[in-house]
Amino acid sequence: MPKPAAARQAPPKSVVYSRALLAAQACLWAAAVVPAVVIVAFSLRSNVVGRTAAHGAVFIAACAAALLVMLGLGALSAYLAANLRPGRPGIRQTAVAVEFFMAGLGVLGAYAEASLGAGIVAGIPALAGLIGATLSVTAAIGLLSKAARAFAAASRHAGA
Repeated sequence: MPKPAAARQAPPKSVVYSRALLAAQACLWAAAVVPAVVIVAFSLRSNVVGRTAAHGAVFIAACAAALLVMLGLGALSAYLAANLRPGRPGIRQTAVAVEFFMAGLGVLGAYAEASLGAGIVAGIPALAGLIGATLSVTAAIGLLSKAARAFAAASRHAGA
């Protein structure tokens, strides 16, 4: 049985770029969880031991929330990358929102790192945050293009 016309339609370059970026972001978020857990484990000693129970509970809760956000963004990025195809305009809209959100995180992270004043040590993560934010905005703008909207709105069953 031949595939529907929309399924055979080649995605625009902006959609291909966005899929690749979402897949890369999913991998990066997943890869960032491991060192984050190690950092949290080592910082528990200095931030919890010898402090009040409330301070320790707040620190642990904040670390758990940050790790859950990282895992959630990784899973969401993977889901969006896999499902950005014809007949799924809601996925395109969600991907645009997620990319703008990640761009905001990149800018906030860059600002936070740069404001630490640790020179080159803080400069590298700040630069990475700005580069990531730029890539995310580029992907979001590409998904807002007329070609990307038409591709997402195309029926999966057209021509069947």
